Amino acid sequence: MTTTHVSNDVIESFEQLMAKAKSLPTRRMAVVAPYRPEVLESVLQAEREDLAHYFLVGDETIITSVANSNGITLNPSRIIHEPDASSATPRAVAMVRNGEADLLMKGHLHTGAFLKAIMDRENGLRSNDKLLSQAGLYQKPFGKGLLIITDCAINISPDLNDKLKILDNAISMAHKLGWKEPRVAALAALETVNSNMVATMDAALLSKMSDRGQIQGAIVDGPLGLDNAISPEAAIGKNIKSPVAGRADILLVPGISAGNFLHKAIAIFAKVDIAGLALGTKAPIVMTSRSDSMRSKLLSIALGCVMAD
Repeated sequence: MTTTHVSNDVIESFEQLMAKAKSLPTRRMAVVAPYRPEVLESVLQAEREDLAHYFLVGDETIITSVANSNGITLNPSRIIHEPDASSATPRAVAMVRNGEADLLMKGHLHTGAFLKAIMDRENGLRSNDKLLSQAGLYQKPFGKGLLIITDCAINISPDLNDKLKILDNAISMAHKLGWKEPRVAALAALETVNSNMVATMDAALLSKMSDRGQIQGAIVDGPLGLDNAISPEAAIGKNIKSPVAGRADILLVPGISAGNFLHKAIAIFAKVDIAGLALGTKAPIVMTSRSDSMRSKLLSIALGCVMAD
């Protein structure tokens, strides 16, 4: 696994995340298909707060119409007219590759279409030794601090090797946030190993690999259930003795269905702030759900700026 420099600034809240992002040089961000008002509002706010200068890549007619309908004033020189949806993302990716932009942001388009250009072997943003994965940042429900959940959006049914690479990306994010040795919970439906449940087997293997130093920069334990991974009371109630149980900083979900349900349950029922990125690429990719709020999109931009440092 890759060794990442641990930031001296420990970020434990979204307020600290914003403060850290503002302290960094202003980035340049290419935004693909910004056809929703909350996308435009978030990139304009990011510009006002000196996080990132925006470049809007897509159909200029649609972008202008959305802006005018919502009383949003844009800089016309920052709109890059690319009416064909299939060429908008490649154009934005090329801007990042050519050094014209530091970040890429997903606007109002399907995730599959967005990722296709990013994963292009010749012209995309793939990093040869990395696996593209998604990670979300959330406020911890118990105690202070933030929590990373991965992968809720990209890898459908990761095997053990995939999970190692997903963890590598998440641990790198944690180190950028100043978390020296994050505690990782490999989640499953049970906190005991069951040979009929692959998720429990993978979690146990990851735990043992961590014990033997095959996973660097974090402490990994599993299998753990969602409750006893984040709730000290649940961990005590089930008599789980673990350096991670009840105090996890990173949750590794077993597959995309579990991750997607978990993310949307948090977003819809808890209505809390969320930030999300795609990791494992040559540049940070701001990737939020199309239904995420303007605030979540702004926080995701801030997270991308910190990851680009």
